[in-house]
Amino acid sequence: MSLKSAPCVTSLHDERPWETYETSDPIEWERDKVRWKELISKELTGSRDLWLAVVELDGGEEHLSHCHPDVSQFYYVIEGKGEFTVGDQIIEGTPGSSIYIAAGTWHGFRNSGPDKLVLVEGFNDLNKISKLRQV
Repeated sequence: MSLKSAPCVTSLHDERPWETYETSDPIEWERDKVRWKELISKELTGSRDLWLAVVELDGGEEHLSHCHPDVSQFYYVIEGKGEFTVGDQIIEGTPGSSIYIAAGTWHGFRNSGPDKLVLVEGFNDLNKISKLRQV
């Protein structure tokens, strides 16, 4: 059985814009300035079980605490410095750091440096991603 899929190669240098909460959730945009560019997704590459993106956050900004009840996630720090909250742990992330977040664990991060924080972010199951915001 052969599987038909979208192109398997994408690039950060293509003309797709960075995505933000500004268009998908304008209320959150006021508090959460994270931006991302998908590398692997159902829509972009035909992936059925993996979502991967590069994420950016400017100095001093925060990605709000939230939870994905049914999926595991990871961050891998490429550039900058961040403070990651995973459950009740606070982890200092610098280039080369990897952070694993088990399904159902509250998590978030802030850019603790003056320069842009750049991460790779991934989820393991596209069909179950749901985001709950902390009030």
